[in-house]
Amino acid sequence: MKQLDRLPENAMSSELRRRIFENNELKGAFQRRGSTSVVTHRIFSQSTYDVQFTPPSPVGTLKVNQVDVEFIPDDKTFGGAFCYRMLIVALDTNNQPLAGVQPEIERKPVVDGRQRWSVYHTSFGYAGDTARLKFYFFTLGSGTFTANVIT
Repeated sequence: MKQLDRLPENAMSSELRRRIFENNELKGAFQRRGSTSVVTHRIFSQSTYDVQFTPPSPVGTLKVNQVDVEFIPDDKTFGGAFCYRMLIVALDTNNQPLAGVQPEIERKPVVDGRQRWSVYHTSFGYAGDTARLKFYFFTLGSGTFTANVIT
């Protein structure tokens, strides 16, 4: 005997009706159109890279670099724009992607509609440890960002 055979008669159709009703309650006519009714933005600077970390001296010395990044929405109505993804591309000194380098990202609390992160990059003092980071923000709504090197 299958699971569906154990349900009361018309249980599946009443469950389906209930879910359709809830969906209609949650989504208005314009919201059903999906991404065509939501304006999304990709925000990034015009620079080749946003921050650069140089290796410590002497060789073999461990250094954890930190940069604080903040997304500032243009319009703070209803809590402001929302950054749903931040992408970081690590580049070498020739501005080519660094294979296998992915900085650690720590999300910070939102303050006054500004979304914040701390980004950490580890270096061991070798010449090839110089890293340039380029930030891309995928947002609902427009805005700008700042990146401040801490260490």
